[in-house]
Amino acid sequence: MLALTQTAAEAVHTIVAKSELPDSAGLRLQAEHDSSNGNGPSGLVLDVVLAPDPDDTVVDGAPLYVDSAAADLLADQVLDAELEADDIRFSLRPQPLDDTD
Repeated sequence: MLALTQTAAEAVHTIVAKSELPDSAGLRLQAEHDSSNGNGPSGLVLDVVLAPDPDDTVVDGAPLYVDSAAADLLADQVLDAELEADDIRFSLRPQPLDDTD
């Protein structure tokens, strides 16, 4: 499942709080589909939404909802954020490997 850094969780909370929507609101991460490429999702889109869709995965630690196509793509990723003044830049990186064997 997609993991969040503390900075990313704070960024998601900030974006949702500024939206002045109900408590069920959150940031939805969804796969963008380009019908011309034929190879599945072509990118990711973030939108503020009133509530998660029924098939969305709700990420622990923040009101972040991930659609099923994006959840599959991001299962082994960590969402991070950089905050500069009023700008927020999100980035993804692989989760560390579990060496508990």
